[in-house]
Amino acid sequence: MALFHSVSAFCNAGFDLMGLRAPYSSLTSYAAEPVINLTVLLLIVVGGIGFLTWDDIRANHLHLHKYRMQSKVILCTTAFLLAVPAAGWSFMTAFVTALLGFVWLPLARILGALRRCAALDGLADFGGERAIFSRSAPDDVEFAGQGYPRCVFDWREEYAPRRGRLTVWIAALDESAAAPDDMAARLADELDGMAFGGDRARVLRWRDTDGYEPGSEDMRAPRLSCAVVRFDAYEFRRAGEGVESALERAVGAALGAEFRAVYDAAAEGEAGDWHLYCLRLSALMSGKATAGCAWRSFEAALHLSCGDERAAQAAYAALERRDRLEGELGCALLDTVRLEPGADGCLKGQMSLSGRMNALAPAASGQALRHVELAGAGFAMSIGALGEG
Repeated sequence: MALFHSVSAFCNAGFDLMGLRAPYSSLTSYAAEPVINLTVLLLIVVGGIGFLTWDDIRANHLHLHKYRMQSKVILCTTAFLLAVPAAGWSFMTAFVTALLGFVWLPLARILGALRRCAALDGLADFGGERAIFSRSAPDDVEFAGQGYPRCVFDWREEYAPRRGRLTVWIAALDESAAAPDDMAARLADELDGMAFGGDRARVLRWRDTDGYEPGSEDMRAPRLSCAVVRFDAYEFRRAGEGVESALERAVGAALGAEFRAVYDAAAEGEAGDWHLYCLRLSALMSGKATAGCAWRSFEAALHLSCGDERAAQAAYAALERRDRLEGELGCALLDTVRLEPGADGCLKGQMSLSGRMNALAPAASGQALRHVELAGAGFAMSIGALGEG
């Protein structure tokens, strides 16, 4: 096989025998093998230049003016076809990376997160890494333990209200020490709530776990057991500088050190002991302006992406006793804090906030009417005026 492919590459024939293993696979199974790729590349270039050109190079060395016209054309064309596409690819890669900035790169970041998960420690080894693959596992590679246990994941981009769905398949032989059901359960606990930070932060939330029937491609492995875990991904975009971002930072300062903005999570993914939050401004209304005072009323929703009810209660306890929020835009009077029962923190915020701020003065002035509501409790408790702001 090695001799056939060497001759095929040298003659620029384009023939391969890899179709015996998987249809139209060519050298895709060796994409991570630099020795094979460089050998084939050099054979193609050396064979494409031709014997007459090599004879010119042998006879005249670096005296290019003595070369035949044919040799000059072939060498110039070969150099152009090698250098220009390589430079263009490098430029486009750097340009796209700079253009995207902190845009989430799903496959690379998910693969990195899965490789760090303790739940998948029992996977087989492939190339010095865990046997984790995107979309499907190669058919012509050799794994420890006949390729099992192994993990395959798939990412599907979606639109509002969800921004994507992650599906992870885990397969193992029955006699394997690692049970897919156990690995799937531990993986669900480990990835649930994991945040990938940045200006477009995303948070994984566990959806469901179940088993699945092996496909025809897996039937060659006897006594195969499988499990599948699904996660929904929710996106949180960082607001530009303005009222919303200023309020968000002011709320974060009021919540304390246990809470952290979702955008500040590590870009490669992390699940810490803190609670991740995000503030969404739903309404901003201007009131009647008077001398030195222009009140603007706001309504906002506080999202705690972890979906933890205890975190929501802790945030409520931190905010309900406050009558104002201090921030870059001055002092905002906090009029109403309300819990939203059943909110998951992703599609709907667990808390609703409303208040006022003076758009003309660095510090708000006026009476903060503190009105705390417990939705669903059947009553509203008014604490009354807390003094001049």
